[in-house]
Amino acid sequence: MFLIECIEQKLHRAAIFLIFLILPYSLDASSLDIQIINALKEKGFENIFVRVYSTKITVIFENRIYRYNVDALICVMQIISNYKDISMVQIFITENKLPYILLKYNNHDYNDYLNKKISLLTFKDRLEVSYCNVNEELEKNGEFNYTNNSTGKIDIVLLPIFRGQFGDFDNPVRAQLNIIPEISTSLWRGAQIIIQTIFPIYNEFPGEGNYVRPGIISLSQNIIFDRNCFISLSAGYFSDNRYGVDMTLRKIFFNGKLMFGMNTGYTGYLSSYDKKILYSELYLWTGNISFDYRINSYDLNLGLTLGKFLYGDKSIRVDINRQFGEVEIGFFYAQSTSGAKNGGFNFSVPIPPSNYSKSSIIRVRPVEYFRWEYKVRGEISSMIGVSYNTGNSFLWKLKKYNPNFLYKTIFINQ
Repeated sequence: MFLIECIEQKLHRAAIFLIFLILPYSLDASSLDIQIINALKEKGFENIFVRVYSTKITVIFENRIYRYNVDALICVMQIISNYKDISMVQIFITENKLPYILLKYNNHDYNDYLNKKISLLTFKDRLEVSYCNVNEELEKNGEFNYTNNSTGKIDIVLLPIFRGQFGDFDNPVRAQLNIIPEISTSLWRGAQIIIQTIFPIYNEFPGEGNYVRPGIISLSQNIIFDRNCFISLSAGYFSDNRYGVDMTLRKIFFNGKLMFGMNTGYTGYLSSYDKKILYSELYLWTGNISFDYRINSYDLNLGLTLGKFLYGDKSIRVDINRQFGEVEIGFFYAQSTSGAKNGGFNFSVPIPPSNYSKSSIIRVRPVEYFRWEYKVRGEISSMIGVSYNTGNSFLWKLKKYNPNFLYKTIFINQ
């Protein structure tokens, strides 16, 4: 009996000793979480989650404060670099609370690189950038408890839309300019609603564009099945006077070097003209498959799309696009089974400013990028390889922020 009591006393003392040994560290870890969360919130980032395990940190954030996600990522890395006790870092970039890019590196290596103690090549050898899924380790106990939650916050985005056409003998240059205020908000994880209204500024195209009318009005849901498979679902009123439903799948191979896609949509005609609404029943099935191959050394993307498109044509379309930082320039060629051909160019350029005010309940800002595509032939008979726009930009960002592109561009900007 005496022996048992001695053992119990020793175990009790050992337990108390361990509690006092662990408690200060636990408090420090919790305090570190809060410090970094507050620093990220002060910068204006949203949907923030920070977890410190010993000398390892996981940071999840959403950027709606910088136009360019590369600038946002650099800002987060610099905040973490101030905490010298942190060694291993993993950062998740999210869109509507869906993590899609993961960055892993050693914080000491990063500080050594900033202080020129190690070379860029040495640091890059130890850096990992990849597409990702939700961190299952952190989700075992349910949903994340996000700080500065974006749900319910509204952005009013101003989009300039330009259309131009050359080559008409009677009117060799025609142009159309519209301003589109877009109201967008995040509803739940992966879901977004967009409401646009088109205000005409200048128009030389006959039969359209001289009146205020609805733009895209859609509800989108983006889903990640694993780190390499993404699905976007959209329903509502799309561009080109189409309404209905749309689904797109993207399967990624070799960390973004090769991408396979499938798209299908079921739509009808809908427009408003002279205070009247003209519409049809849902009748048109469209669908295509696509392949994108990326030449990482040149940030060059080669795309091939085959299928049935908006005007009922069965066509093949070839795209060549190159990224120059935030700027993208591309060329395309399309040909249908009937022999019709078309081609042209497209580009995407940033619109100032490079960062925005911190988001309150309602925020007004310009669109991040102006994107335009010019077709050499503007006649209806040459409208081949054309797709409507659902307003869902998630898959576009997925391609824009390719891991290899981020891997190189982070250091160009520092």
